[in-house]
Amino acid sequence: MERSEHAAIKIEATAPQYICADAASPAANAWLLFCVLIFAVKLLVLWLDPTPKLYMGDSGSYIRTAVIESIPRDLSYFYGYLVRWLAVWPHGFTPLLVAQALASGATAIVFALICSRFFEMSNRLSFLFGLMCALDPCQFVWERYVMTETFSLLVYVLVLYWSLGYLRDRRLWQLAVVQALSVLLIGFRMSFLPVVQACTILLPLIAFARCAFPVLRKRSEARVPGGSVLTTGLTQVAASIAMMFLMHGAYKYANGWLSKREPAYLYATGEHLAAVWAPALESSDATDPRFRDLIANGHEFKIDDLTLRNAQHFGEGFLIDRWRKIENDRRRRDRIARETRNERYAGARCKSPASL
Repeated sequence: MERSEHAAIKIEATAPQYICADAASPAANAWLLFCVLIFAVKLLVLWLDPTPKLYMGDSGSYIRTAVIESIPRDLSYFYGYLVRWLAVWPHGFTPLLVAQALASGATAIVFALICSRFFEMSNRLSFLFGLMCALDPCQFVWERYVMTETFSLLVYVLVLYWSLGYLRDRRLWQLAVVQALSVLLIGFRMSFLPVVQACTILLPLIAFARCAFPVLRKRSEARVPGGSVLTTGLTQVAASIAMMFLMHGAYKYANGWLSKREPAYLYATGEHLAAVWAPALESSDATDPRFRDLIANGHEFKIDDLTLRNAQHFGEGFLIDRWRKIENDRRRRDRIARETRNERYAGARCKSPASL
């Protein structure tokens, strides 16, 4: 009798585990089929259109990094090394395009996971949003270009995934993962830097604001001392800022070491901004008389033409090329270009909507 009772207890104890496993199996199979579908769609479309596309001069900068390890002055450099490993070494762009198609598929899958795990959507609805992401025409376009958009978007959605996980669980190690992924993100695309810096402070503040203030707490959190939670939150804000300075400092040091220059995020930000704003620049914006005269004679190189902004930066005989021949010091040249753009930006903001 005792053996039979023990056997019955053992069966009852293990039965829920088998039931949970049986219940989880269809969901796991559904996710597996969804992943297979996404990657199959991506590879099928790539098979139909395997032609690589270039956007000069960004693509040219990445290819120079891949071929001669020349670090671009105004772009992040991680993607150039991917081009080196996936295009230069295999002697063709096909492996790079395959990797970008798979990375784009992974972006859609992580997006579906976000919908399911953090917004508690059903699997069907999560799969639908993931499939819509995978079928986005812009996704297909950038998968063909020798450009950083596909990989940077994958890293960004991973940053978003772990940021939401941190907001839910408030674990310090999750915040460290977010910071590490953020460095990888700006290594692919520096335009994400303001977002990364803002989230360094906002993420821990948002995560602990609900518990620190009684009005924002849930009933289950009503007995949590607000003062201790606020202290923990401020501690994690400080830790997040410290991690950002440490990791970003390492990135800038590596960039300076590879470029054989001083540590910095980029080295031609001012020139890039001046070229983008070239059609709007006025001679009165310039903080240097030589640059002022160059802008005043902008009709010689069609400075007002909106379609030539890329040429104003990279083209021979255009704005930045002429400015480099006038001012030889790289730091001074970039500083003057940045100050001129900032003057134009400040002037545009001060104008009323009616005058615009």
